[in-house]
Amino acid sequence: MQTITLDAPSLLNKWGFEDGDIIYRQVGDAEAIMEGHTKETLNDALVQLVREHLIPAVEAAGHLVTLNPVSTSHNPAVVSELDGMTVTDYTGNDNRLDGISVDVPADTVRAALAAVVSVSRRQ
Repeated sequence: MQTITLDAPSLLNKWGFEDGDIIYRQVGDAEAIMEGHTKETLNDALVQLVREHLIPAVEAAGHLVTLNPVSTSHNPAVVSELDGMTVTDYTGNDNRLDGISVDVPADTVRAALAAVVSVSRRQ
């Protein structure tokens, strides 16, 4: 598994974070990582990583955001508000977050995946 890069413009794009599949596509051995995971658990892990790592970087760059996780076959980690304004256009045309990204180490991705599987098993 490799480090994944979470880019802030994806928060404003329906197809961001590789259409929501960034963990699946970039972790290396996709079959091994998929074992025990559904699209829902991968989405939950992505939202957790965005909340814990990318949102603080966006805020440190001077932006106010409200993360609004959605149940979708696309990007589950979008923002509903940016700098006090409601976001309604998720086509990727908004460039206010360009240049903001974080690299998330493989161990952190693994921990997020383990955490969401643990939660889903308890439910």
